[in-house]
Amino acid sequence: MAIVILGGLVTSTTLNLLVRFPRWRCVMAGLASKRGNRTMLDMRCFAIENLRELLFRVSVSLKGLDAVLEIIGSTLLWAFGPGSIVNMVAFLTQDELREDPHDPVSNFAVKAATHLSVGTEHFVAFDLLCDGLIKVLLVAALLRHKLWAYPAAMIVFGLFIAYQIYRFTFTHGIGLLVLSGFDVFLIGLIGLEYQALKRRGH
Repeated sequence: MAIVILGGLVTSTTLNLLVRFPRWRCVMAGLASKRGNRTMLDMRCFAIENLRELLFRVSVSLKGLDAVLEIIGSTLLWAFGPGSIVNMVAFLTQDELREDPHDPVSNFAVKAATHLSVGTEHFVAFDLLCDGLIKVLLVAALLRHKLWAYPAAMIVFGLFIAYQIYRFTFTHGIGLLVLSGFDVFLIGLIGLEYQALKRRGH
């Protein structure tokens, strides 16, 4: 939890530096540029805007990749039964367990696969499929600059963060904290891009 809070503070500071670079000065620089008097300040404003746009596109694209992987994962779970998953996990971890029978990661993977029932498998597959489809829809709309997608994405990704933190209280998986930190950063970028689009009159 502390990592997520710290990540949120760092994210907030970074995003404030990106967009709150004295806005009124950027407006004045833009007016000067329209009069044909391009200044260094004007160029800095454009550089900051370009950096924000680049971070937005890269982060949203990574979220889209995550969504595609979730959809692929759900398909594989539906296609293969628990027995196939147990055999695959055993094959992937056999060398590691031969060298270190007490390896925590390999033992956890084998134990989790062994306890995977058909009902649990179908639930996990359905959960991954729904998450993936929602994220793909939002990512596609964000990259096409659909205004409705910005507040919708911030709400949905915020709910994902709450769910991931809830799961962390049971699993204590560091990956959930890393994913939550990334989502906090992404929500901040989405908010900044939304503000920028409204200022341009979209």
